[in-house]
Amino acid sequence: MYQFLICGFVGVFYLVWGVVLLRGKALLISRRIDMLLPLLVLTAPIVNLIFDIPEFMPDSYTHTIIALILGFFIIAVGLYIFFRGRYIVINAKKPSVLAIIIGVLDEKSINNKFEDDSIKILDYDNSEILVWGFANTFEVSLKGVRGLPFYKDLILSIKAKTKKIQERVFPVMGLLAIIVGALLIFLSYIFYLVL
Repeated sequence: MYQFLICGFVGVFYLVWGVVLLRGKALLISRRIDMLLPLLVLTAPIVNLIFDIPEFMPDSYTHTIIALILGFFIIAVGLYIFFRGRYIVINAKKPSVLAIIIGVLDEKSINNKFEDDSIKILDYDNSEILVWGFANTFEVSLKGVRGLPFYKDLILSIKAKTKKIQERVFPVMGLLAIIVGALLIFLSYIFYLVL
């Protein structure tokens, strides 16, 4: 029962998020936030098990649930660490994203060089910023510059300039979020009727 409520809630959130993205305005968000909802959907069955433990079940059943919770907690912490310094720019073209990052670095007088899908920071042992993606959605990996003194200013400047992007693109991620949200709500409703 609880897992279907969680899936329905996540579906509603995806629908709302999809509608926001359909406006076509460029956004910069952390990958940690982006991964939170799928992780919540994956943990929904365990939440259901926790609240529906029958009294007659042996202790080994409880130990299994605790082991599952611990496993998901370890996965969540691992994902949190893995996605540190990674951001997504949604509803923008790659040249615009690269121009923003290079422009911010130039404003801060940081020597940089663009190669393939990365921007090398020449003053800091060739630390690099990676930019890759598809469908008007690009991941900006700032892991290579996380320890550098200008890291926080760089993120804030990129975020501010991303909001000012005027070009409009087809909001593929918005459409995808609406489809996923509708599917989650539909599945939640069907399973609720079956139970």
